[in-house]
Amino acid sequence: MAIGGCVAESSPDEPVAVTVEQPAPAPAAPDDFPEQGTAEWAALTQDEQVRACQSRDSMVGCMLTWGDCYSTTFAAVDDPLQVGGEKVIVPVDRGPREYAMGEAVLDSSGTPVAYVVASGDVPEFVADRFCTHLAYLHTINSVRRSGLAGTLYAGDTINLDATTIFSVGDQNGVVSAGSPPMPHPPQQ
Repeated sequence: MAIGGCVAESSPDEPVAVTVEQPAPAPAAPDDFPEQGTAEWAALTQDEQVRACQSRDSMVGCMLTWGDCYSTTFAAVDDPLQVGGEKVIVPVDRGPREYAMGEAVLDSSGTPVAYVVASGDVPEFVADRFCTHLAYLHTINSVRRSGLAGTLYAGDTINLDATTIFSVGDQNGVVSAGSPPMPHPPQQ
């Protein structure tokens, strides 16, 4: 027997109880979404966060969260601290973990600026360790590395600082000469 897209099996003499669950309506207006940076915002799915950002007048300043890290904030066109349309991410080292056991290189204030790869490291896990995402790391490393989607070699240096795109990073001891992301922040 078919009822409004639901299918129930029964004999012709037995009554059938059919329960149709309606999905909760998705918030439509910006006021219907929780405030960014709250636990309620972090609990939204990535699709819900994208819809919330798209429902605003502008994506500028909209922050998409990934677990307990803030990974993507869209930059204004004239923002000097952006890399390819995304605000610069200041990495946070959440400590060594399986597949990201290498050494963090810190600046004088204790902020991670580079990462020395250990044997067995995997790019996605390295990105997660530093509260960023693989696409961002690929962007800021694209000048000096052929990419992060491929193999990492023990001893590779991965750049974590968008202000050193031209001076930090290598792949298996080789420095590539790739194209810089546009726009990019002033370089050190």
